[in-house]
Amino acid sequence: LQLLSTIMEQLTSLDTSSLQKYLHGVVDGYIGRSIAKITEDDTLKQLPNPSKSRLAIELIDIFQQSCQNNDSKQLQTKFPKAPKEIIESIVNVTKVRMQELFDESKKRSILAGLPDSLQDFDWSLRLIMSSSQIQSVRIPVVLLTLTLKTGDNTNNITLQLTKRELNQLIESLTNVQRVVKALERGMKQK
Repeated sequence: LQLLSTIMEQLTSLDTSSLQKYLHGVVDGYIGRSIAKITEDDTLKQLPNPSKSRLAIELIDIFQQSCQNNDSKQLQTKFPKAPKEIIESIVNVTKVRMQELFDESKKRSILAGLPDSLQDFDWSLRLIMSSSQIQSVRIPVVLLTLTLKTGDNTNNITLQLTKRELNQLIESLTNVQRVVKALERGMKQK
């Protein structure tokens, strides 16, 4: 907490233009845009990363409140430890970037409740030639690696499937595909 307070003091020591530039960089980092203009600026690159630091999280919290009520006096009441200069700059940046902040917050809140989604998959075919119990076997297996995404996190799951298990999986996915197509046809008819 003391470190955060020290960094807030660093922000207040910036001139208005640099502070606004850094705050725009925080918004850019939040919505997934490049923050290169911050990392290339000699003064600003010494500050915490505008997209992944604790400071950025704190500032985004203030930005989100500012989207709901862009009034410096009310924000100062909600965030009494934030210096007045920073609150005023956040209000000014919010005026310019409100729609982007609102859209990203909405997108994140919608995605927060969703389960894992398949981002990518990879497969390879292997041949098991022997095991500790049997000297000579020839069993083909498929290694299927699924990359799942939940929010900002990705997770890999690897499955080893025999020919029979692979056929069951393909049959199940074919059934899912039929149901989805039937639903799509039903939606088009309405």
